[in-house]
Amino acid sequence: MNYSLVIFVAGSLALSPLSWADEVVREVEDNTVGGVFGGTAGLLVGGAIAGGIPGALLGGVLGLFGGKQLQESSGLSQRAYVVVAEDGEHKTIRSPQAVYQPGDDVVLVDDRIQAAK
Repeated sequence: MNYSLVIFVAGSLALSPLSWADEVVREVEDNTVGGVFGGTAGLLVGGAIAGGIPGALLGGVLGLFGGKQLQESSGLSQRAYVVVAEDGEHKTIRSPQAVYQPGDDVVLVDDRIQAAK
């Protein structure tokens, strides 16, 4: 048997993205959308009421936290997953549509996760 073929196949499998699969650790709530809308609205209202840049910044910060709390209290939180890479780094990745369970192998593609095949 040709050993160079065996070494080539073994190397290809070891370097394939399937062997780089990351793992879902846990699911967390994501309230980014509420924070963005609340922060934008607070920025505009704070700038109009208090006037100037300080009012806009204060309104934006208060709106950010208020928007996140409103989204959470209304039960409209989205899903995000804490993913641990093979190098041990933990990342929180939003995934509003796909559903994963802790322990699932996934692959990070452009700040999104996909199921490892």
